[in-house]
Amino acid sequence: MTVIAVDIGGTKTAAARVDSAGGVVGLRTATTPARHGPQAIVNTAVELVHQLDDPSVSAVAVAAAGVIDSKRGVVVYATDLLRDWAGTRVADQVTARVGRPTYVLNDVHAHALGEAIATDAESLLLVAAGTGLGGGIVHAGRLLTGAHHCAGHLGHAPCPEAAGLRCSCGGEGHLECLASGSGLVSASGGRFPDAKHLAAAATAGDPDAAACLERSGAALGRAIGGWVNLLDPDIVVVTGGLADSGELWWGPLLRTAAQEALPVARPVRIQSAHLGASAALVGAAAFARSRTGNHD
Repeated sequence: MTVIAVDIGGTKTAAARVDSAGGVVGLRTATTPARHGPQAIVNTAVELVHQLDDPSVSAVAVAAAGVIDSKRGVVVYATDLLRDWAGTRVADQVTARVGRPTYVLNDVHAHALGEAIATDAESLLLVAAGTGLGGGIVHAGRLLTGAHHCAGHLGHAPCPEAAGLRCSCGGEGHLECLASGSGLVSASGGRFPDAKHLAAAATAGDPDAAACLERSGAALGRAIGGWVNLLDPDIVVVTGGLADSGELWWGPLLRTAAQEALPVARPVRIQSAHLGASAALVGAAAFARSRTGNHD
């Protein structure tokens, strides 16, 4: 069963045909018109689907930012990253435009499912430390989405080191305030335009930047150790821009994760992503196949 998978991100929309073996063919990309509203965003996705469509395609899978009700294919909550995105009936709109059944899930959930497939893991925790901090949980080969479709919102766990810091969700003292790119820049006092520049300065010997980076890694590692105790996954995959920050970030993360994990759980693998950008496409396609009952 060939599926056209679409990954709608805040800056880029990617699409490709994904075969039953997880092979990604004919990758296409376009700029996401994030500030032009949901119709423009859906139009961009549909145009990519039309470019890829052929008689072998049985379904369309869409991975998108926001809290997604996957049973209905509806965005039930979203931040301002995609303007007016909440309430969009993505599945209905795409199906009406392309004539294929369409299945929709959260983009980080799709990424987790793709990484689980790539690593052949029955259970996996994905930690996505990018502009924000999100995650996905796969257990017994199945994606966990939760009673309210928001499982994996790891960034909004309480974090003592972030006390007094304002979170993007409107709360205060959440892990995302330190363990995300935007949070790290804010915690540094805005000295750097983004986390990549902060990490470069830290590597070059800037002591304040190094302290920020180490604090971020340690806070996230401590949380990961707790999540390992809770979920006992086969593997923890850490992805996103911060995962490229080098040893000053990874060292504290691995150390504090081991300190917090129960001794019996410490052998869990904590590693960077295997598939990278194509993971969400592979995961979305697998999700569509699971919904149709067709795995061939």
